[in-house]
Amino acid sequence: QVEFGKGTKVRVIDRHVKLFADGAIISQLMQMKDPYLDHEGKPDADHHGQWLMFYTGADASPEVRQRTGIAHSDDLYSWERLATNPAYEPGSWTDWADPQIYADCRDPFLFQVPGDSLYYMLNTVRESSGNGAIDLAVSEDLFNWAHQDTFSRHGSANMLESACLWEDEAGKWHFFFTEQNYPGTYHTFAQE
Repeated sequence: QVEFGKGTKVRVIDRHVKLFADGAIISQLMQMKDPYLDHEGKPDADHHGQWLMFYTGADASPEVRQRTGIAHSDDLYSWERLATNPAYEPGSWTDWADPQIYADCRDPFLFQVPGDSLYYMLNTVRESSGNGAIDLAVSEDLFNWAHQDTFSRHGSANMLESACLWEDEAGKWHFFFTEQNYPGTYHTFAQE
């Protein structure tokens, strides 16, 4: 299933495609070679001349440690991981504070607010309290990421997964996510 996103105040990055596979999300900022135009037919200042894939990577030392990685491709067939990976891992407010336990950081979702030069990324994490949460990271260039805030907190240990955010034509903001161990997709919204 492929879903193209468009927004008004919160802009799903042009040509951003979410691929849904077995409940997990791989977010991709896909920017095509010449010509790359925005929705108004003008050259897009965000054009980087290649396809970027933001993915969940993991190691096992001694427990699984998930991180967001970036790979790039000129043709969508041959991919190369960035030498600077991992691109993002959450801070000590998450379960990353204890290197002896499984540490979550997955399901990256990227968006940009029009008029704002920054990029934002949501990730599934677990707080050091043991509760599930959605982390909000920020970047000026898509490659260097820093934690900005906690986007959403859960009152239980169930993970909030596969987050997606967009604004409809009426200006209402929609936040979609799934919850570990429960079927279905949750939806919440706000006017601001």
